[in-house]
Amino acid sequence: MTSRVERSGRLMGTKRTIVSTGNLYIGRGKSDGASIVVIPLKKEGNMIGHLLLIHVRFEERLSPKERITVMGPRFNDLKNLINEYNLPWTDQYLERIPLEVLLGEPVEVIAGQIRQSLEAIPIKTEG
Repeated sequence: MTSRVERSGRLMGTKRTIVSTGNLYIGRGKSDGASIVVIPLKKEGNMIGHLLLIHVRFEERLSPKERITVMGPRFNDLKNLINEYNLPWTDQYLERIPLEVLLGEPVEVIAGQIRQSLEAIPIKTEG
């Protein structure tokens, strides 16, 4: 697949952010919605020389506990934000959100999705 950067010569969006931060990206491509992992490859001098973009398929049948493990510190950020909205937390929320969203979207976006789902479908919370 041809990248937009190959046509224009300019990095935009997520790829530009990856190059400026040097952080790995796991999530969904913003323009095509494809599930991807983008790995910055450093060259001499600790600068980013290339980006390795891999199309992936996420295993959605993970339990909430496994999703928490995969999310790492993002889990606590999400849980704290939900609590800040004065909403009770349950790990069941994670079952309804695709992994590419849990890993690639800001926790504020995910928390917004959880809030919307609570308005639409009540979830039984843990005591």
